[in-house]
Amino acid sequence: MNQTALLKIAERLERLAGKLPSKIRKALLSELTPLKELFLQQRPPRFLFVGSSKIPTHRIINTLLTPGAQEQINVAVMPVHRWIDWDISGRGTISILDARDAGDSAAAQVEEDLMRQPADVVFFFDDGQSDLQSSLADSLFTDTKLILVSFEPEKGAGQLESAVTV
Repeated sequence: MNQTALLKIAERLERLAGKLPSKIRKALLSELTPLKELFLQQRPPRFLFVGSSKIPTHRIINTLLTPGAQEQINVAVMPVHRWIDWDISGRGTISILDARDAGDSAAAQVEEDLMRQPADVVFFFDDGQSDLQSSLADSLFTDTKLILVSFEPEKGAGQLESAVTV
């Protein structure tokens, strides 16, 4: 079966789901729509970075997605706190919104971008001084997968887990 046929089937399922009761419709569409976008329309996955900004974005991407590769300092001028497409050589493209250190003036822009294009995964970078609860207090993250990355070896997984579940 070709990709166009699968896309048409997914769109018909979305229309059919529109006729279901709201509770079932929301649950079904929250699973179906991202799958359609990622695999059938092949949009890049969207990663949101929050928390500590001690490590530059390009170094995080190189460490997470191209481990063992020689670090290339090829940092172009990028808009701050906006969705940016990163080409991972030989592996495709990802979209990243780096909201670390987004102050009050940039917070509204970040929230607007997230409402227009929600993140698939939120990476929280903890340096031992970051406040996980305030960073993730926004209702935009309720159904988003969360990956915690701690730069503090003394801080145990239990402490991070309790901060998330509170």
